[in-house]
Amino acid sequence: MRDETAFQDKLAGEKETLVSFLRFHQDTVLTKLDGLADGDLCRAMVPSGLSLVGLLKHVTYVHARWFELCFRDDDPGDLPWPTNEWAMVDGETSEGLIEAYKRHVALARQIVADATLEDLNQGWSGGGWDPGTYNMRWIVVHMIEELARHNGHADILREQIDGTTGV
Repeated sequence: MRDETAFQDKLAGEKETLVSFLRFHQDTVLTKLDGLADGDLCRAMVPSGLSLVGLLKHVTYVHARWFELCFRDDDPGDLPWPTNEWAMVDGETSEGLIEAYKRHVALARQIVADATLEDLNQGWSGGGWDPGTYNMRWIVVHMIEELARHNGHADILREQIDGTTGV
């Protein structure tokens, strides 16, 4: 459930503002899945094979990648790493994937709460599209952008499935 009061304090400080937008978009991911059966969650809606469960796996992965692996240098262990991430594979269930998302989001929230926006990553900083050193501010802003973009994708997929909009 989203906290619809998240944006009430228009005079909040920088960290409180960023955290409220991050939380809003983290919670919105789950509202896009609410009430759908596994068949609908796994249904590929575009030629690339993108599905709601694929988006869920992806945003779980990016939470663990940026907060656990990059910022803290933890081994996230149980991730749906990006191999075949757009589909559910043997042994995966929507319930299990939703629980994994919730677990990694809760850990990300704690990591952000324990850090200042100026704190630098201690872990992974190479490979991929943008190797380097990151501060928490950059990671939080990147995650807001990442989640907002994928929530937009989820809006479209959900509307194609059952006509629901504005969730």
